[in-house]
Amino acid sequence: MKSRSVIRFMFGMAVLGSYILAIIPTNKILEKVTIWDKFNHFAAFSTLAVLFLLSDFKLSKISVFGILVFYGFFIEITQYMLPYRFFCLYDVLADIIGIFIGFGLYFLIWVYFPHFCRK
Repeated sequence: MKSRSVIRFMFGMAVLGSYILAIIPTNKILEKVTIWDKFNHFAAFSTLAVLFLLSDFKLSKISVFGILVFYGFFIEITQYMLPYRFFCLYDVLADIIGIFIGFGLYFLIWVYFPHFCRK
């Protein structure tokens, strides 16, 4: 299905874009505004979860959840190794909340727009 390929491409670009944004140096002023940082994590992982689920990679929902949580930890570990970034468990928590919201959004898409979720 052609639309599935487009969604998979979008998912790949979202993963790549989120990783690039996670490792580039940030403005020190922006680091102080933690609520926006957590919102960014929440929004990114909600988007990643929806796109991952719509991509239909033939994985169980628990596998998708685990892979995304692993990706969130991977980003934080990478940031720990960078001199201009830092590890924060609250970021991982925001990622997990975002994943749950993404699953909820996927469910709403599945209910109201089932043609996007057909196998």
